[in-house]
Amino acid sequence: MFLLSNKKKEIEAEIAGTQNEIVSLEEKIKVVEEEKCGYHSIDDIVTKITVCEQSIEEHRARIQALEGMGSEDTIRADLMKSKSGQFLLALEQKFKNVEIGQSVTFGTYPQTADGKVKEVEWRVLEKQGESVLLISEYGLDSRSYNEECEDITWEECTLRKWLNEEFICTAFPGKERKIIADTRVKAESNPIYEETTPGNDTVDRVFLLSIAEAKRYFDSNEDRQCEPTPFAEENGAYRDDANDRCLWWLRSPGDSQDYAAGVGYGGGVHESGDYVFIDSYAVRPALWIDLDS
Repeated sequence: MFLLSNKKKEIEAEIAGTQNEIVSLEEKIKVVEEEKCGYHSIDDIVTKITVCEQSIEEHRARIQALEGMGSEDTIRADLMKSKSGQFLLALEQKFKNVEIGQSVTFGTYPQTADGKVKEVEWRVLEKQGESVLLISEYGLDSRSYNEECEDITWEECTLRKWLNEEFICTAFPGKERKIIADTRVKAESNPIYEETTPGNDTVDRVFLLSIAEAKRYFDSNEDRQCEPTPFAEENGAYRDDANDRCLWWLRSPGDSQDYAAGVGYGGGVHESGDYVFIDSYAVRPALWIDLDS
């Protein structure tokens, strides 16, 4: 597990630093012995050497103690002594063996019609080493892409601001937020309506998928369909009468600059999109978990 290996590396680094300090002290003793004339008396020399030797012994004792702390069992036991350590170990274990396509709970958010907070269910879209890409399994809320009907890009839209300020603090108020990575989000052009501009790349902790990503990470239209939570529906997300599914936003521009792309009730990607101020679309946040953090 990364948490244990990282702690072990910290201990090894401290041991190496302590060993370097011992070498420095030994060199200092050697200098004192070779430059006796620089001291007022033999007592000064003895005192200086004695202080260095005592410090060396203390450093060696510290190394011995650190070596005893470096085993996986010892590190785990030490982490389990605190609630914070228990939480981090449980969190790392949760993501360690998860596979692409599986669901995992992470964070909490209002999900019932009366706003009751429940654990959020996420789908694993990709794994890269110690990093995991997640998207919410359900439409968690209903928001317009931008509060005003105007030419806009993902970089400047109000939905991006809401996700990275209000949503992230609501869904992850504690230690969980620390493992959400800062992600460079690529400004991808609409593959059909290339005359619209996607704006600039951004660095976000929470974001929306692009058109290309929505097609790449889901196997079919059916797989891409999304059901809104009762909370999202209460806030305005429209649930289709035919299949109980909802529309959800993508970050890519639509066929004009005041349109944003989305996914339809049937799971098809709508490159043409819809007006950015419409508030009946659901929001499926995406984020990268980085255990290295």
